[in-house]
Amino acid sequence: MNSNNLHHLKRSSTLFLKKDIKELGNWLHAMESLNMELDVLRLVNNKLIKKERFLKRLVELRRKTTLNMVVFGEYGKFIKNEMAHGKVEYDAVRAKTHEKYRKLYLDIMKEFKILKERYYFYVLKYHCP
Repeated sequence: MNSNNLHHLKRSSTLFLKKDIKELGNWLHAMESLNMELDVLRLVNNKLIKKERFLKRLVELRRKTTLNMVVFGEYGKFIKNEMAHGKVEYDAVRAKTHEKYRKLYLDIMKEFKILKERYYFYVLKYHCP
């Protein structure tokens, strides 16, 4: 492979990695916001709804989100290392790895959406005339 092809491969890989790191940053930001919202929902539950099972689900999701933020942080370090020192092109295997993290993120967001819908149900059921 000539040097022009190598340069093009490196440049393409770097662009994909930059895209991945930016997307990962967005996920982490969304998960930080989710944790803050979970904290507020927990306070509302304690004052208004008073459902132990709901509280347990809030705490479990917050724990899960926090643990996954650590995993995502490690993945971010890996991407940054690849951008700086990586010699491997961005291929289907690397894209599949990123998709695995995207699925993990989307699963957390889906779980939160379901939990928030449950919250609205409780508020309407118990506190609206």
